Amino acid sequence: MSPIHTPPFLHFTPSTRPDIRGDRTAKHRLMLVFAVMSLGIVLGGAFYYRSYERHWLTVLFAGLLFLISGASLGLVWRRQRAHFYFAGYVAERERAWLQDVIARSLNEIYVFDPQTLRFRFVNTGACRNIGYSMAELSGLTPLDIKPGFTEEAFRDILQPLVAGEREKIVFETIHRRNDGSEYPVEALLQLVKDNDGGVFLEIINDITERRMAEETFRKNERELQERNDELTRFMYTVSHDLKSPLVTIQSFLGYLEQDMRKMDTRQVERDLTFIRNAAEKMGKLLNELLRLTRVGRVVSQSMKSSLQSIVQEALELVAGQIAGRGVNVVVTTEPVFVTGDLPRLVEVFQNLVDNAVKFMGDQPSPKMEIGVEWQVDERVFFVRDNGIGIDPRHRHKLFGLFEKLTPGSDGTGIGLALVKRIVEIHGGRVWVESEGVGKGSCFRFTLPGCGG
Repeated sequence: MSPIHTPPFLHFTPSTRPDIRGDRTAKHRLMLVFAVMSLGIVLGGAFYYRSYERHWLTVLFAGLLFLISGASLGLVWRRQRAHFYFAGYVAERERAWLQDVIARSLNEIYVFDPQTLRFRFVNTGACRNIGYSMAELSGLTPLDIKPGFTEEAFRDILQPLVAGEREKIVFETIHRRNDGSEYPVEALLQLVKDNDGGVFLEIINDITERRMAEETFRKNERELQERNDELTRFMYTVSHDLKSPLVTIQSFLGYLEQDMRKMDTRQVERDLTFIRNAAEKMGKLLNELLRLTRVGRVVSQSMKSSLQSIVQEALELVAGQIAGRGVNVVVTTEPVFVTGDLPRLVEVFQNLVDNAVKFMGDQPSPKMEIGVEWQVDERVFFVRDNGIGIDPRHRHKLFGLFEKLTPGSDGTGIGLALVKRIVEIHGGRVWVESEGVGKGSCFRFTLPGCGG
């Protein structure tokens, strides 16, 4: 097994590598020394031939010239040698510094062999993120940490780099850590060529936070679309339901005008009764709409309370309906606490209890249960009754605005829509279960953001 080592491509470019061959000044000095030596030899020879009787002076003069030239040459050689070793020392320090910077990068950096795909270099960021030691990674390949690739598929990605068709390739994939956990990454691949054929350099960027931000954006986009759709349905329903009492008022105003001309007192009173009832109905609708629009916009301070306390307050608000129908209400005694907008949570139970009492039908022993159950890992609150039940075909309409499955029943049909809105504001969901007509109903909802 070959150990992980410093990659051969960690070298300096010509623009940053020190010049260890000496500067031009040193070269000029060396040329000057040789010129002086040559001049000395020529002058010595000439002097010798003209003054052969004094040849000992020539020898002395030539010796001095050679001595001076040799000393100068030695000094120049020593300076050149010192400069050479110093430049090498600086280059080695710069190389070590650059290697340390790459090794300590927080991004994962891998270098692997084009033939075997085995890692030849990994940095500290890679070891920390992936959970392997350098010794362990030296025997692995990119395929061991990329579970989504086969060798054939991975080499297909590398092929454009090998063929010289592209300088780099960027793609997103999944990395698997030593402990088996996975995380999304963006990989940048390039082929770094050298005299030995080259190596693949891969720089990895962990994009977990980016994926979370994208998911949050998509979630917000979906919620916005749902709100827009809800607003469209809301406007359609409001215009439809408010139009009915307006038509009644308009029609009976015409009748009222005719009856007043005829001085028909009894018909006038009848007309006024219809107009008054229509106006009251419109007032109720507007008040209910106002309640609905205030949910989520007007929020009370979040407080903690027991489930029994919230339910008891709701039961007191509909005590007249419960007593009038003789419903036996059973509330759980399990100690459960809820934190949230308490007035709104009271409204949830108030509307569910009122709805259950309203649709008890001819049940001789009307009964209602209020409690909480654990399903999987979440608390599920419920209001169960033994009333008339619900036809499965109509379940999807229950939580719609102004939806009334029994047209002649009391109320505006906004109660369950209000329940749905409040529960969703608290991060939960609401649904109904019923085996069919005459078999009772069970409304369930969750409040994940309201743990005690």
